[in-house]
Amino acid sequence: MRILITGGYGFIGMYATAMLTERGHDVYIFDTLPAPPAGMEGYFAGTTAIRGDLLNPLFLIEAISKNRIERILHLAALRNNDSRRFPHAAFKLNCEGAVNCLEAARISGVERLCYASSVAVLGSFGFFESLGLGDKPLSEDAPCRPSNVYGVTKYFCETMGDNYSKLYGLSVIGVRLPIIFGAGKKGGSRSSHYNEMIEKAAAGEPVSARAVKAERFNIQYVKDSAKALVCGCLAAPGKTGVYNCGGTIVTMADYVRAIKNVFPGADISLIEDPAASILDNTCIDSGLAAKELGFEPSFTPEQGIRDHMDSLI
Repeated sequence: MRILITGGYGFIGMYATAMLTERGHDVYIFDTLPAPPAGMEGYFAGTTAIRGDLLNPLFLIEAISKNRIERILHLAALRNNDSRRFPHAAFKLNCEGAVNCLEAARISGVERLCYASSVAVLGSFGFFESLGLGDKPLSEDAPCRPSNVYGVTKYFCETMGDNYSKLYGLSVIGVRLPIIFGAGKKGGSRSSHYNEMIEKAAAGEPVSARAVKAERFNIQYVKDSAKALVCGCLAAPGKTGVYNCGGTIVTMADYVRAIKNVFPGADISLIEDPAASILDNTCIDSGLAAKELGFEPSFTPEQGIRDHMDSLI
């Protein structure tokens, strides 16, 4: 199958690319970057690079037509912290870019568009506590009230994707991902400290984290994130909609324990701090994705931590 990946040189994109090429698919990387990140070239062996901008829809349509693209995996987006700092840029790339992908897929007769959504669409713990749901795992039917710019843009993608499915018959699948860790993730994001804790522990450096120790959240190893997106992209014809694709629901104390199981001598201080609440509810139920997409996580946090470190050796 001929698959175009927008933002393919990004964190999740490189793992999804490797999975798709290993399965024998022809992968086309559509990205503004001229080349993969240094040291990551091996993930892109056998792929075709197309340097392009999602905000130029005519170029996107031409790339799809010229390369006879059958399915699109849309990953290009401005990250959470950057969306908060640059809301207009977030609207342009995350919203307008998504519509350009949907429209290009519709015009070009693409079989399926699968895109990365986020638990950021859901909203705060307080909102769900007011509904009597607290931090219980939420299904796809849970109401969404995003509490940050990034979440708003991803909710836009979900609702616009739903409209393209209903109005034009386009097969659109949204994969709703939780907090993600793994090798290759850039620092400076809201969740980059999950990576930093692992890598400092591995280096024998002391590390401290402020958190509500008993607060539950959903965390996922990046290879499972890529697996979820590949399952969505390759799902049987006729499948459409948004699917929760989570990892493991843990507390910060659980996560620290997993790190110490891998690095028994790790010096990790966990400081109870109510001000360090995760704020957004990330606890999702992935049962529907298991049933309809065949997605189930392959890595526990401890297994992900071990694989993370193996990939850096």
